[in-house]
Amino acid sequence: MAKRKGKAKKKLKVKKTKPNLFSRDDVSSSSDNRLLGIVCIILFLLLSVVAWNTGLNGDDDVQANYASALPSFYSSLGSDTSSFDAGPEIKHYGGVFEILTETTNKIFSLTKLDANYYKVRHLWNLLFGMLGIFFCAKLMHEIAGKRASLLAIGLLVLSPRFLGHAMMNPKDIPFATAYVMALYFIYKVLKQMPRPSWGTLIGLGVAIGLGVGVRINGGILCIAYLGLFLGLLFLIRHGLAKLVQLDLLKNYLRAFGVPALIGLLLGLLFWPYGLTDPLRHIPESLNAFSNFSTAIKVLFQSDLVWSSDIPVKYIVCWMFLTIPLFIILGILAFLFFVKPIWNTYSRPGIVLAAFSFLFPLMYVIAQGSALYDGWRHFTFVYPSLVILVTMGWHFLLERFRPPNKLSYAVMAILGLTALEPLVYQLRNSTIMYTYFNPIAGGIGGAFGHYELDYWGTSVKQAVEWMDKEGIISEDQTDTITIASNFHHAVGIYTRKKYKGKVRVRYQRYRERGSREWDYGIWVNRFIDGSYLRTNPWPTSKTIHEIKANKTPVAIVEKQDDENLIYQGLQAVEAGNWQGAIPYLSQEIEKYPDNEVALTNLGMAYLNTQQLPKAKEVLERALVISPENVMALNYLGFYHFNTQNYPEAQVIYGRAVAVNDRNASAHYYLGVIAAQQNNPSKALRHVQDCLEANGRFKSCYTLGAQLHEQLGDQRSAQAFRNAAAQL
Repeated sequence: MAKRKGKAKKKLKVKKTKPNLFSRDDVSSSSDNRLLGIVCIILFLLLSVVAWNTGLNGDDDVQANYASALPSFYSSLGSDTSSFDAGPEIKHYGGVFEILTETTNKIFSLTKLDANYYKVRHLWNLLFGMLGIFFCAKLMHEIAGKRASLLAIGLLVLSPRFLGHAMMNPKDIPFATAYVMALYFIYKVLKQMPRPSWGTLIGLGVAIGLGVGVRINGGILCIAYLGLFLGLLFLIRHGLAKLVQLDLLKNYLRAFGVPALIGLLLGLLFWPYGLTDPLRHIPESLNAFSNFSTAIKVLFQSDLVWSSDIPVKYIVCWMFLTIPLFIILGILAFLFFVKPIWNTYSRPGIVLAAFSFLFPLMYVIAQGSALYDGWRHFTFVYPSLVILVTMGWHFLLERFRPPNKLSYAVMAILGLTALEPLVYQLRNSTIMYTYFNPIAGGIGGAFGHYELDYWGTSVKQAVEWMDKEGIISEDQTDTITIASNFHHAVGIYTRKKYKGKVRVRYQRYRERGSREWDYGIWVNRFIDGSYLRTNPWPTSKTIHEIKANKTPVAIVEKQDDENLIYQGLQAVEAGNWQGAIPYLSQEIEKYPDNEVALTNLGMAYLNTQQLPKAKEVLERALVISPENVMALNYLGFYHFNTQNYPEAQVIYGRAVAVNDRNASAHYYLGVIAAQQNNPSKALRHVQDCLEANGRFKSCYTLGAQLHEQLGDQRSAQAFRNAAAQL
């Protein structure tokens, strides 16, 4: 039997492998890293001039107090805890930025009373900002390559809000850097699993440590992200069944535990309050950040609202109106082409960027946290947004390459939408963070509807103008008093330079006549939007305006030599109503837009029973300042005294609509409701009145009468007892 010439071929079994999640397997080359580093260094050198010339922000006094107190904590080995009381809630913040800047300032023998002290801080601020841009670009390189990483740098630098804060924001910018740095190393850990390198783990530990060293909740958030994405990667690659395989599981525990431990230990070294008692102070600080107790008035969509009662749409609205148009168009491109983008770029990178952008926003909105100052507290999510936007633009630029005619349209749209914020930055370099996009009508369209220079950085320009005009000079002999609602910055720029010949006073804008001053520097913060929109600001006393584009963000006023408003308000304070009337009358003859003088003149007329005159000047005050609570209260009182209760009810209703914590208005609304035989409604106003002012004796008396009327003797007696104790 003949042998077969050949054997049958054995069928090969091909082992199926799960696809690589990281579609880009190329590692960033050293030349690419050098290129990104060189670009960021050049940007730092160019922008350092802007940072050096940017004015102090409204929190710099607290931050400087904290920074200057920290060395004593370490030199005393923790026994000197004065830094914990350097400012409201400041102990809950890490001190990494403050320690770095304070050490630098000590080298140059600068103290917190020196203007250059803050300039050094601004250079450090910019350095952190550039470091954040660098790591954003590195993460972008991992996801989409070199061209995309360079594009991401450009989009971040052309974002006036982000770059403006990079010049002077010592809290949010360092944390934004820590956040995007952690995202980059989390991505690297995921990509290198199951055995990420020690360099990657240590790098992530440093990023987490930086986050803890700035804001403990931010560092914990980065640790949570690491755990979440490692868990997801384990499930995708191995499934639940492999959880019992300890050899496999320990790789994931190592990847989580090493950077988390390094980060916490490193961060605590730069956070004195946490270092003294970690087990107690970490939960305490996390709770403090989650339940921010301070409530301030913020201008949002034309109204002054309490930050604790902020509408759900606040963050989304602010971002939509203040990010450049290329960001909005880029995210639309990302969403429209999300399927091919998903198939083109690194999927874990897309998920990481999207989640790290959306989750913090959704969490805060769901929790109903107190919010203010636009989205500056969420600056840390902006690089993640830029990564998504960059993918949208990069995909379009790659898909429609020349000679495709659409390529020129894509480049033109990107170029034109980038030109508009660039022009704003060049024109307003030291206050570029006040940018509003064309959808908002620019900063002019936002005037009177949203906060502009909410951190008062324009004060520096006001002081420099006064120096240039010779109003203040280093060789002056007379003492000049400057009042301001951002007095700390004015003091830093004048106290040493003018050798004590410039006296600085804090003054609320609404109370600007209650103290003596020669010049006033006022930033339009905490000012009613309706007042700004009726065009009395800049006022008739204004001698100079600080403008962003053509919109005034701060003014310099000159007080008249007779200081009539001060004389009048002093008489009002003393109850000398007849004596106040001549001064206040002369003031409004010279400055008819002075609503403070009009309001107090109305009160003087009420107290001298000149009721028609009171009504006339109070109505004039409300034409100028429709949401002036004092004028509304006095006009309501006028109508109440003349027994025009329906009109009084309307006016007091306007007053509580402006400020629902207006105790006086609630009291009189309660009295009117009681007269209308509506005790239930009257009691609601009594409750609101006492919540606003728990020492309002007349309101307790009214409450006692109402409860007695309703037959509730026990409650009536409780109200009488409370009144008797006041």
